[in-house]
Amino acid sequence: MSALINSRAFREAAAAGALSDPAVVGVEGGYVLEATFGQVRTQLSARSSSGEESRRIFASLQSAASFLQDKARILAYTVDASGHRPAASSPRYARVAERLRQAHAALRPAPHPM
Repeated sequence: MSALINSRAFREAAAAGALSDPAVVGVEGGYVLEATFGQVRTQLSARSSSGEESRRIFASLQSAASFLQDKARILAYTVDASGHRPAASSPRYARVAERLRQAHAALRPAPHPM
C-alpha cells in the first residue's frame, strides 16, 4: 500500500515541484490521487470525524481532476480507471429521494374542475 499524504502537504509538494508521476486511479467507490514524493508512492489522505486518517476517495473522476487542477495546480497527470468500481448506492439516498418525491407531489396544485 502507498504512504498517505495530507492535502496541505500534497499541495505544498506540488507547488515546490517535489511530486512526480501524478495519477488519478480508479478504486472501488471512486478515485484516489497518487504521486511519487521523493522515492515513495503516496496517496492523498483525508481525516475522518473520529480523527482516523485514510486515503481520500473522490466520488467522481471530475472531482479528482478538479482537485489536481484547481487546488494542487497540477495540469498533467495520468488516469487509470481500470480498477474503478462504482459505489453501491446507499439506502439512505433512496429514502431521501422518496421523501423529496412526496414533498414535490404535495406542492403540485390540484387540478381545476371544469
